[in-house]
Amino acid sequence: MKGSHNSSDDGSSTKETHGSGSCGDPCHHVRRELDEAREEIAHLKRTLHRIQQVAEWATGEPA
Repeated sequence: MKGSHNSSDDGSSTKETHGSGSCGDPCHHVRRELDEAREEIAHLKRTLHRIQQVAEWATGEPA
C-alpha cells in the first residue's frame, strides 16, 4: 500500500481521520472502507444466489 504515514493500514485506528485538513488519509480511509463494503456486498450476493439455488432444488419451485 502506498502512503507516507506511520500508522498501520489495517483500518483499526480512528486516528487517521483527523489530520491537516487535506484529503490525504481520510479520503484514502473512506475509499478503502467503500471497497471493503463492495466486496462484502458481492460476497453476500453470491451467498444469496447459492441459497436460492438450494431452495429451488429442495422445493422444486423458483425461490
